[in-house]
Amino acid sequence: MRRAAALGVLGRAYNSGTLDGVPGIARVVELVIHTDTRDLAGTGLVRLANTRGLASIERIEQWATTPGTVVKPIVVVDLAEDIEATGYVPTARQRRQAALIHEKCSFPYCQARAEHCDLDHRVAHADGGPTSSQNLTPLCRRHHRMKTHHGWRYHRLRAGVYRWRSPHGYQYIVTPTGTVDVSNDLDPPYELAA
Repeated sequence: MRRAAALGVLGRAYNSGTLDGVPGIARVVELVIHTDTRDLAGTGLVRLANTRGLASIERIEQWATTPGTVVKPIVVVDLAEDIEATGYVPTARQRRQAALIHEKCSFPYCQARAEHCDLDHRVAHADGGPTSSQNLTPLCRRHHRMKTHHGWRYHRLRAGVYRWRSPHGYQYIVTPTGTVDVSNDLDPPYELAA
């Protein structure tokens, strides 16, 4: 019930005709909404993509009804969906999906925000690698170059989790919560696929 109320508030605010050149707009707030909204239904809170914080339905309603503010809902269909593009360049939808899944560069210990990263084709496009969600990983420009030109290699273990190998043989597991050095571990925290 709360979810339907929140989406109704957002829809009324977005469709009120206050966008596109009408004077008095102070700001536009983008709210990313996932189709899996169990958190919203259970807690009444939604995660904000740009701050990674939480907001209540009441706060969203306040934003939507504040003069000069437009709340723009952006619906993310499915973070697990494998979105494919026909060419080499990833689509805006693939970029948004990757940034929401990863939050940061997928290189060990890097803190660069994913929305500012390149999307690396794990299997090179020139070698037949598709431009698909399953084959794209956010890497900041520096780490993208290290992977491409300096011998760093990685494998995807599952969405958002990677095993990296340095040119000197060190190994790291990168997850959404951080990096674990598994170079000397006999029993690493994740299965190391070849």
